[in-house]
Amino acid sequence: MSLIGSAKRDAHLETLRGLAALSVLFWHTSLGFFPVLSGIFPAFPQDQSLRGSLAYGLFNGTAAVGFFFVLSGYVLTRSFFQSGNSVVLYKNAIKRWPRLAAPVGVVVLLSWAAIEMGFYHFTSVARMTGSPWLFTFGYASREPFDPDFLGALSQGFVTTFFRGDATYDSSIWSMKFEMIGSFISFALAMMLAIAPNLALRLYISAVVIVAASFAKQYWYIAFVGGVMLAATLPRKPVQIPAWLSAIGIAFAMYLAGYSDTDIGVFHPLYLVAGQLPEITVWTLGSLILILAISLNDSIRTAFSGRVGRFLGWISFPLYLIHVPLICSFGCSAFLVARDQLGQDLAPAVAAIAVISMAILAAIPLALASDWWLRLLNRVTELAVPPPTRMSS
Repeated sequence: MSLIGSAKRDAHLETLRGLAALSVLFWHTSLGFFPVLSGIFPAFPQDQSLRGSLAYGLFNGTAAVGFFFVLSGYVLTRSFFQSGNSVVLYKNAIKRWPRLAAPVGVVVLLSWAAIEMGFYHFTSVARMTGSPWLFTFGYASREPFDPDFLGALSQGFVTTFFRGDATYDSSIWSMKFEMIGSFISFALAMMLAIAPNLALRLYISAVVIVAASFAKQYWYIAFVGGVMLAATLPRKPVQIPAWLSAIGIAFAMYLAGYSDTDIGVFHPLYLVAGQLPEITVWTLGSLILILAISLNDSIRTAFSGRVGRFLGWISFPLYLIHVPLICSFGCSAFLVARDQLGQDLAPAVAAIAVISMAILAAIPLALASDWWLRLLNRVTELAVPPPTRMSS
């Protein structure tokens, strides 16, 4: 079995997914062990943070989550618009909850077990680094809760997807939006498929965006953006020059660094987008990034290598497992390094240790996820209705 996932996937998109997962990993690692870099904690000097610099877009984990949502909207519906076969949507809809719930449930149960066995040391390390994020278990336990097996089982497989519960692993706060956003994407794709022209497609999408904004559910805007890209991108996209792709990538990374703050290099962007939710800026950047890499053969090939495909393959398990590892293995490494090497080197040792362990730990989870997906694919073959074609 290949350790880089299925060759049928768009390899460059898998690479982007993997890089986004690394961004989230680096972001949370910095929040725990280098909290001054984030610029989001008032107690630390803002002039020592990366916020407001061009580098901020490389590790702004919240923007990376927005990219995940855009990519979900695109990937879940793109093959439908290419083929016109509604069975694609039916299959994806049937598989969506079990596809997400199995790996999420496993990681939540692992976190429950870590609590029971006393593997978490985040509070003691948080007192040394001064990180509010680490002190609260990645903002998962701002209020006390009593861990129990049945509660973890319920949260991992059900309540996180419909209520957003995330007390055992703060990363899974996004699963509610991923679940509901996926079905918004399926429904929107069906509506756009019967729209006779681009103007009506834009109007329908705008209505959904306005509804999400009115309800203050801004994250769903990212899914709409992904579906719109899937609906409008030609089956055989035109090619753009490499220099234009490079500009697009650079501009997308600039947008990814935006944090709704009038600071540093983002002053011009704040003047334009200061009244908009951050996710609108991140969605635009995500769409530009996908287009910039997809529309040039040489750049798309550069983003389709084995390392990138490997990162894409482990991206979902990596996203799920990294916060529990930061709060357990990473904090243990910090304490050992502090005793052996001193306080100054402990954060760097902890960061290197947890990043390495997170990548290694994601491999068996990815293998299990592949097995689960193959099983789901066989089941859905028995459950889907006869294929029908729709005009796109």
